[in-house]
Amino acid sequence: MKTIITGKTIIYFKLKLKTNLHIGSGDSNIDTDALCIRNSEGDLIIPGTTLSGIFRSNLECLFGNSRLIKNLFGDVNEKTHESSASNIIFQDAVIRTNKEINTDIRDGIKINREYQSTEEGAKYDKETVFKDSIFQGIITITKTDKNKDDFYKYHDLVKIPFYNLDEGLISIGGSSSRGLGQCSVKECFTFELDFTNPEHFKEFLLDDFYDYDFEKIKNEHQSYLKDLDFKKIIFFDKFPPLKDDFIIKIDYTISTTEPLLINGLRTNDEEVDFQFIKTDNEYFIPGSSIKGPIRNRAEMILETLGFTESEEFIKELFGSTEGKSKVQFFDLFPEGELKMKNFDHNKIDRFTGGTMDNALFNEKLIFNGKFRGKIIIGRVCWKEIKLMMQIFKDLYLEDIRIGYGKAKGYGKIKGEIINLRIYKTNKPMIEKENLSDYDFKFSKEENIYHICEVIDLYSKNSKEKYKKFLKLIEERNYA
Repeated sequence: MKTIITGKTIIYFKLKLKTNLHIGSGDSNIDTDALCIRNSEGDLIIPGTTLSGIFRSNLECLFGNSRLIKNLFGDVNEKTHESSASNIIFQDAVIRTNKEINTDIRDGIKINREYQSTEEGAKYDKETVFKDSIFQGIITITKTDKNKDDFYKYHDLVKIPFYNLDEGLISIGGSSSRGLGQCSVKECFTFELDFTNPEHFKEFLLDDFYDYDFEKIKNEHQSYLKDLDFKKIIFFDKFPPLKDDFIIKIDYTISTTEPLLINGLRTNDEEVDFQFIKTDNEYFIPGSSIKGPIRNRAEMILETLGFTESEEFIKELFGSTEGKSKVQFFDLFPEGELKMKNFDHNKIDRFTGGTMDNALFNEKLIFNGKFRGKIIIGRVCWKEIKLMMQIFKDLYLEDIRIGYGKAKGYGKIKGEIINLRIYKTNKPMIEKENLSDYDFKFSKEENIYHICEVIDLYSKNSKEKYKKFLKLIEERNYA
């Protein structure tokens, strides 16, 4: 029997990047090893296939591969090999900006895990889209005579990935564990068209509902306009059961206690040989510069404790070629004024012990400054939380260095947790216990998560609550 299309919901949205973004095209040029993907007109895009994969993957993580998700995104029966068409279509999200240059080049290096040093000849770089860039996208959900009972459940399903994108719980594109691909949802509205109404059907055929000029389309079709409130999600009686899973989001600061240098690209107008890294003309600490030292410290802690499965444990937590990282480290940006200073150096001749001729070089370092960033840990167990809390203790005690020149005293930092937020699905936070027992307050948001938030962690009141929380974690062994 033929399927009859009875209507469509068209969702218009804007995504504003909170961090740089890289979605590779598979191409390279003289400037970089990995170019960002563009459409035939040369516009930077987030492909519809990327958005579709993110939305489906996020929903399956929460609900499993349920009937509703199969019907919405399409499915292939493994036994009969019969396929069902998708009821949702994602257009490419296209960048809309007046800037002439929307990208920069982000450097990377491969670390030798055995020697904790850089691999020879393993430097690489990639093109990234600047943070604060805005992408505009369009999603279409199709209503048919067969899915009319589920049609508005599809609306609620689509809201959930929008909510998670806005909260920073999921990322877009490559290198997400190093902090790329975070965005906020700046605008989200819909048009609902009922094809059983001849006027609706006629207007859909004659007008361009897929115009990326959102203001124009709003003005021309006010009668169909509805807001998509992704902050509030209504559950139906037969909604799929949530899986037992939780996510931890840590907002933290890093303050320099010794000079800090993370090398960036040298440009012709710079007066120094080694310049602190910038993106869109702003100093920052890349997420990768935090991930490396924290991973190394995690390996050291587990080896010191004699943890027998430390290699597999680290791979599962921080990722490898065999699987994605559970931890995402986002770029840190300045909080307040940064004090910079130039340092001059001479290169030493190792044979004579004297200075080499024409070997003077200089560095521009930050010797006083504070940066703020965040870390998100997903699908975690208590032994992983315990390990991360131990690492943050070492950061607080100024026992971890980052960046260039550690051997000559650079890179000493102090890390402090500003805000600890736990997102939990429909089961209690800690087995049969609840974090409210420790005076942590839950939000009353009507959503898929119970949200527990601890603010000003190092203040006197929060410290007492946090000590109780750590004591509970301490009772759980790594093994």
